[in-house]
Amino acid sequence: MNKKNEKRRTKPTGFTLIELLVVITIIAILGAVVAPRLLKNPEKARIAAATADVRSIQLQADSYQLDKGKPISSLQDLVTAGYLEEMPSDPWGSDYVVEQRDGDVKIKCPALESKKTAAISKADIDLSK
Repeated sequence: MNKKNEKRRTKPTGFTLIELLVVITIIAILGAVVAPRLLKNPEKARIAAATADVRSIQLQADSYQLDKGKPISSLQDLVTAGYLEEMPSDPWGSDYVVEQRDGDVKIKCPALESKKTAAISKADIDLSK
């Protein structure tokens, strides 16, 4: 009978309401501190995402060329061959462009290039002041 009483007296496992509230409060405070920094510059995030996408698609295009022995003619080739799951679009909603030169394929993002050009010219304007 002592063994049954000992089992009943053991502390139940789990978190108390106070512990959960403390954790939620800490997460809320951290979110309040970090969120303004993340939301301050969404354009930088778009530029970083587009740059990463271009690099990734370029790697897939190079893999396709190595595997098939010919360069891609469009991004649809990568989707059809299973290198990409779906047709990608950049963070601004435009399509990526495939440029072919002398058998080499280069993936470009027109919106990204215009954003970089605008950032460079804005820096030039700020330096002239």
